Amino acid sequence: ARAFAERDELAQRLAALGGELAGLREERETLQQDVAMAATCQRRGLGATASTDGATDAMRLQKELEMAEGMLRSYEKENESLVQQNRQLRQTARLKREEVDGRQLQLVAELNNAKASAETNPASMRRVSDLERELVLARERAEEHARELERSRE
Repeated sequence: ARAFAERDELAQRLAALGGELAGLREERETLQQDVAMAATCQRRGLGATASTDGATDAMRLQKELEMAEGMLRSYEKENESLVQQNRQLRQTARLKREEVDGRQLQLVAELNNAKASAETNPASMRRVSDLERELVLARERAEEHARELERSRE
């Protein structure tokens, strides 16, 4: 009876040791993967160490994560600033375009009036040519503003 009890006790102990052995094997595989990953990172120049100390690795990874999150916040803030700047530039370009278009319409109206007046008064021809030159310049500025507006949309 005593032999059976010892055998049962040894069987239980063997089962417990088998479970512990399986756990240790799993932990060993995890550590090997961590070491391999750290070595890969080190080869790539990411500053990772081949340390097997879990706490040190966790702290290092936490610091790297915090740094990456800080950089991300900075990039997001800069991006928002650039978006706002772009909106302002587009608004300014749109206003300039409207101003030039308005001036162009005004010049066309003045030119038409001057042409009508020139038919009855030959001295008005000089004013017609001046207005035509102004209209050409206004059209060129309108085209330039249109190109600026288009570039700001890119």
